[in-house]
Amino acid sequence: MVLATIAFVALALLPFGAKQFGDSDVHINARTLAGAVRGEVPWREVGVNRLPFTTLYYGLPYLAIPTGSSEQVYWKAAFIWNFIGVTGSLLLLRRAAVAIGGDGSGDLAVWLALLSPFAIYYALAISAEAPAWIMATVMLYGWARWQRSAKFGALVLFTLGLSGTILSRPNAVLVLACAFVCGLLLWRRQRSQAVLALVASTSALLISILAGAVASSLPHPAGERSGLENFAYVAFHGSFQYRDEPLDWRGWDDETRSGSSDYALWVNTRRTLETTSEQTGESLTSLQLRWILNDYLEHMPLRLRMALTRAGALHVGMTNAMTPNQFHLGPLRGFLGWVLFHVAANASTFVAIPSAVWFLISQRRRFLELWPAWGPWLSLTVFHALIYGEARYLVPARPGLMLLAGCGLACLLRRVKASRSVVASRSEVASPTSGRFIGPS
Repeated sequence: MVLATIAFVALALLPFGAKQFGDSDVHINARTLAGAVRGEVPWREVGVNRLPFTTLYYGLPYLAIPTGSSEQVYWKAAFIWNFIGVTGSLLLLRRAAVAIGGDGSGDLAVWLALLSPFAIYYALAISAEAPAWIMATVMLYGWARWQRSAKFGALVLFTLGLSGTILSRPNAVLVLACAFVCGLLLWRRQRSQAVLALVASTSALLISILAGAVASSLPHPAGERSGLENFAYVAFHGSFQYRDEPLDWRGWDDETRSGSSDYALWVNTRRTLETTSEQTGESLTSLQLRWILNDYLEHMPLRLRMALTRAGALHVGMTNAMTPNQFHLGPLRGFLGWVLFHVAANASTFVAIPSAVWFLISQRRRFLELWPAWGPWLSLTVFHALIYGEARYLVPARPGLMLLAGCGLACLLRRVKASRSVVASRSEVASPTSGRFIGPS
């Protein structure tokens, strides 16, 4: 709790950070939902966008905000809510790691999470990252409870966490396929683990479909894209990310990408499709999806290279608030300061990934059972490598990554300690100055 508070304060004092109202649609919809629950807004005005759980998540603290309050009052309520949720989830992450990896795993997992505190960074804003992180951690805690005692309560907790993660970040839906396959493969040898995977994945799929149907039936605020329109929009500009500039990892917006040839190509191509849409009457979404399909068929090697570049870039957090030459943070200034800051900010991830992989290799007989930890990581990496990627999209996968890394480091430290004990014992036996006589008298 104390360490999390220190991390929140430190990140809040940075001269840059996530936008307070990063997901403005979520904020507006959550505010309207809270007003409708209080009877101050007609229910016909309530809209739930593509992130239904996130809207509900922020709608709860908004219930306590009087009508007519300023935007800053809403942000403060969301911040307090995020602080409570993220801090509590770190405690759940610690318990889950101990249950899977033994003593020491929990502390290491939390330390790794705090050393690269992406969840806390985005918890300072109204965005999908905080609720996605929290629900992913709830899922891991439910999984850990199931290992100790395969009871209905643990299954419910796990399913709710899995569903909440997907409804906060629908791009994580591939994890359901991963869970279902692992459940089938585990059926004969680990029936309890198979039941968890199959029941939870099926239930989460049904919950997601139901939530999607409810969201679709509600009115959409003016200017808000539907799920398909949003997918086409993101996948279309993702078709230009790292296309001719594989080393340009800046954010994707007018201000940040000034002078980028990839960004300019996207703008020009989009204008061409918009003109075609106006002339033919065909929807822009349909034109974008067809363009993407043709581009995949015609430039498969290029698409593969772009996907590999994105897979790497997804794991590196970067700030776009300052250019390298303009960077300043205490004694860190200029290009060198920019480099040192990003090395420090990502150091935990650089340690966590090989540690997690090593743990999975060392526990390869349990690989399928460990899918709740590596499934979201793999699913989100594959999806965003193929479509469009930013490091924040992997936030729901980080609890599982940190759990695996904490278990791996704890296991490695125990082995080192054990080998040192053996060496020390042999040295004591073999040393002529040990003061002991070994052998027959």
